[in-house]
Amino acid sequence: MTATEAQKQKYEKAFNLFDKDSSGKISTSELKSLLESIGQVVSDEDISSLLDSVKDRDGDRTTLNLEEFTDLVESRVAGLNKSVLFALSELDTNKDGYVDPNELLKSLKVKLAGKMIDEKIKDICDKMMAQADKDKDGRISYKEFAAMM
Repeated sequence: MTATEAQKQKYEKAFNLFDKDSSGKISTSELKSLLESIGQVVSDEDISSLLDSVKDRDGDRTTLNLEEFTDLVESRVAGLNKSVLFALSELDTNKDGYVDPNELLKSLKVKLAGKMIDEKIKDICDKMMAQADKDKDGRISYKEFAAMM
């Protein structure tokens, strides 16, 4: 099974959980309940805007079918990946694809200058490295950084 097939199965499983009436579509009320269940505060206008952001595949702009739901999730994941990559690139000053302790410390010192003493910033840096550096190679990879975010 390819990763794409595995991901599609996950999307379908999630879709079926949110399709409360088993209609094969997620209605605006089901979508609103879904978003509220994960802590999002959304208006009816937000829901309409979200539906409008997805290519309509079945002629019904008031619901999401599985294909449309998959498109929506994939577009949100792609946007998140771009945000994580941008954040990593801001910290990765030597552009080697990793954030090492010195890069993280330097960035924290710039961001927290005057708000905290260097010793406290170093302590925060050490804790962040210990938490994020899962493979214990002394640096944070893209995958580790994304998991931390």
